[in-house]
Amino acid sequence: MLGSTREQLREGFRYIVMNLTASALLVATVGMIYGLIGTLDMAHLSQRSAELGVNHVVTAFSILLLIVFSAKSALFPLGFWLPGTYPAVPPAAGPFSPPS
Repeated sequence: MLGSTREQLREGFRYIVMNLTASALLVATVGMIYGLIGTLDMAHLSQRSAELGVNHVVTAFSILLLIVFSAKSALFPLGFWLPGTYPAVPPAAGPFSPPS
């Protein structure tokens, strides 16, 4: 949120809201997965979810993780926040600025 133009503040606020929402959903989903399966280790997750068999709750949690990681990497929702966020910041603070 460097700068004080209306566009920079609006886009900075949009960036913060998007990332805080995705982070809150990530923490909630990880907590629900831990509560259901009892571990967060990927090897144990695969074993225990295979033991559960076809479970729609595990599938729902997997879809939630896909949505969270897509939002954090700007794949979802397409065209909502990323195109306006990066051009609004000053060039020295942008994601494509040359290393110093």
